[in-house]
Amino acid sequence: MNFSPNILKQIAATEGTPTFIYSELVLKANLERILKAAANHNLEKRVRLFIAYFCNSNPHLFKIITKQTAGILLQTKEEYAQIKKSNLKAENIVSPAVLSNEEIDFWVKESVPVNLSSLEEVEYFIKTYPSTPLHFRLDLTSKGKQRTGIKIYQLEKFANILKVSRITPRSFHVYVGTSSSCQKVLQNSARAFRIFKKYFPDASSINLGGGFGFNYATSIESRKHFPWNEYFRGLNRLLKKYEIPESIKIILEPGRDIFADSGIFLLSVNRIITHKANIKIATNGSYVYVPSSTIRKRQHKVNFFAKDFIERKPDNKRGFLSGCTTLSSDYIFPGSISVPKNISKGDFIVIKDMGAYTATQHMEFLNKKPCSEILIRENGEAVRITRRGDEADKLRYLLTNPEKI
Repeated sequence: MNFSPNILKQIAATEGTPTFIYSELVLKANLERILKAAANHNLEKRVRLFIAYFCNSNPHLFKIITKQTAGILLQTKEEYAQIKKSNLKAENIVSPAVLSNEEIDFWVKESVPVNLSSLEEVEYFIKTYPSTPLHFRLDLTSKGKQRTGIKIYQLEKFANILKVSRITPRSFHVYVGTSSSCQKVLQNSARAFRIFKKYFPDASSINLGGGFGFNYATSIESRKHFPWNEYFRGLNRLLKKYEIPESIKIILEPGRDIFADSGIFLLSVNRIITHKANIKIATNGSYVYVPSSTIRKRQHKVNFFAKDFIERKPDNKRGFLSGCTTLSSDYIFPGSISVPKNISKGDFIVIKDMGAYTATQHMEFLNKKPCSEILIRENGEAVRITRRGDEADKLRYLLTNPEKI
C-alpha cells in the first residue's frame, strides 16, 4: 500500500520525523490472504495461525490481528506481562529458548502451552507435571545446528522416555529457518510429518513454525508475499501422502509476511553532502532504529518527497542514506540507491516495508530516543499508538538517589 501524500504531510506536520506509520487495512488484508489461501485448499478448519509478538511488539497492532482469529506466539514472561496489561484476548503458545525449572513452573501455573526444547526440560516437566499436556520443539536439521530443540539423534531416547512415562505429547514444533522459500518450507513440513508418523502418531497438532520468506527487493505486491496458494496446495498434498488424520491441527507462525508491508518509516533530510561519484543524504534516521536491515544486508524500496510532499523521482544519481549518529556504519540500510537529482535539505524519505522487525528492535546503543508510531485506521483516521521518546529516554529508570538494598 502507498500511503497518500496528504496523510504523510499531515503526520510530518503534526508528529514530526522519524516516525513509523502502519496501515490497518494492509494488516487485515495480509492475514486474510493467508486464510483465503488455506480455504482454497479446504484447510481453513485445520490450520491455526499464531503471530510472533516479537515481530512487532505493539499491542495496538496485535488487537487488530487477534480480532481476525489469530493467536499470539510468545517467547518471554515479559511479553506475556505486556499482553496481559494491554488486555489482549487471544490464545497463546510459548516457544522460548532454554527454560529454567522456575520458568517452566510459571507457564504451567498460567496454563499456557510451552514448547520444551531439550530432554533435560522434558524430564523435569514429566517428573513435576505428569498430568499436564506436553509440547516440545524439534531441531530437524541434519547436523542439529539450531540453537534450541531436541535433536534427531535424541528421538529414540525421547520416544522411550514418553513410552515409559505413559505420556502422549499434545504437539510438537519445528522451525525451518528465517526467510525460507516455499520449496524449503514444504520440505521441512514433509520431514515433520515423517517424524509424526514414526514417533508421535498420537499427538493432536503439529506446529510447522514460521520462517516464511518475504521479498523486500520488489515493489510488486503479489511478488512480495509468500506464495500461500502454492504452499497450501503442497501442504494438502503432503497431508494426504503421509495420511495425516484430518483431526490433526496444523499450526503456522507467519509473522513477517503479515507485518512487513503494513508499515513505512518516514524520515527527514538534514543535509546533502556531494562527492565525485555519489552523494550522502544525511537523514534524521539511524541504524539503531532499524538494525535488522543492516544486519540482514537488505535494501528497501524508497520514495522521495519535496517539502510540499510532491514526489521526486529518482534518476541516475547514486546516493547513500546516512544515519544521524557518530557510528561509522550508520546507514539506514547498506549500499547506494538511485536518488533524485534535485533532492535537497528539508525533503522527506519514505522507507517501505518497515512493519516487521523494525521499530520493535530499537537499540539503546548511542542513546537515540524511540520513534513515534502512527496507525492509519481502516476509515482513514490517523492515530498515535506510541509516543516519541524523551531526550533522556535511556535514563527513564535511573534513580535520582541510589537506594540501599
